[in-house]
Amino acid sequence: AARERDGARSAAAGLAGEVWDAGGTGIEARIQAAQFVSAHAAAMDWQAEANRRDLPPHARATAQRLARQLMALTTAQLGGLCRLRAEQRKDREQAMRLNEQTARLAAQETTARFKTGAADMRAMIAGFERTGRELARADREALAALAADPAADLEVDEYAADYADPAANDSAADTVADHADDPNAPTAGPPRTARPEPVGAGVPEPPPEPAPPLNRQQRRALARLRRKGRRRAEAG
Repeated sequence: AARERDGARSAAAGLAGEVWDAGGTGIEARIQAAQFVSAHAAAMDWQAEANRRDLPPHARATAQRLARQLMALTTAQLGGLCRLRAEQRKDREQAMRLNEQTARLAAQETTARFKTGAADMRAMIAGFERTGRELARADREALAALAADPAADLEVDEYAADYADPAANDSAADTVADHADDPNAPTAGPPRTARPEPVGAGVPEPPPEPAPPLNRQQRRALARLRRKGRRRAEAG
């Protein structure tokens, strides 16, 4: 009998402790759990007292009556604790489902954002590739038009020759003609008088030396002329 009482007390204490330790348990639920443990222990004690053989009849009747009342109270409290434990379990499951749903929505949002970023990156790379192909095609067409235009080649050669030998073309009229598009270029002055030919003018001169390589400024001027010819070819 003592072992059964200890087992019943342990079971009641375990149930009350489960309700007591549950997360979010209010003060009323904890008071109810403590009352259940106390009432159950008192009911078991009065039941053990009523089972004593040396107890007088009137004392045994009183002990049995108190044990029955406490057991009825314990039964009512046990039902309330069971309902409370079920509600707590339901709340925990609902919180777990809510957390899982929140995590799933966050994962879906992250995946959608990653897919959107990847699509934007692919579109940007495709745009860069398309622009590169268009520029390469335009360069090929401009170079083909420049190669097919003999006037552009002649203009480039003349400009390169002027830079290679500036003394060969030092007249004001040629300077004005070369810089006709420049608003700040000097205007042509009055014609110069003919100079007397020096002695030995009829003697043939030795062949000119090969032109020196173009410097940086000359190469830039040559590139500008090529771009000018390319734009002229594109304009038609």
